[in-house]
Amino acid sequence: MSKTALVALDDQILAVLRDAGPVPTSTPEVARLAGRPSAYDASAHIYPRLAALARRGLVVRTRFEARRDVFWTLA
Repeated sequence: MSKTALVALDDQILAVLRDAGPVPTSTPEVARLAGRPSAYDASAHIYPRLAALARRGLVVRTRFEARRDVFWTLA
């Protein structure tokens, strides 16, 4: 992916989480709401971008007991 495409994807992800408000959103749900409904897109494109945004302090990663998914909110 080009740098421009990564910036655009980051913007889409941040918009999805902004619209969700304080409600934690799962990685597959973020992918679906960002217009990338396939499981491949969620694992290959969305999760790495969410992890990069978390390293930059823009999003927070959350796990709930008895749930397999990872959930995200804005920092």
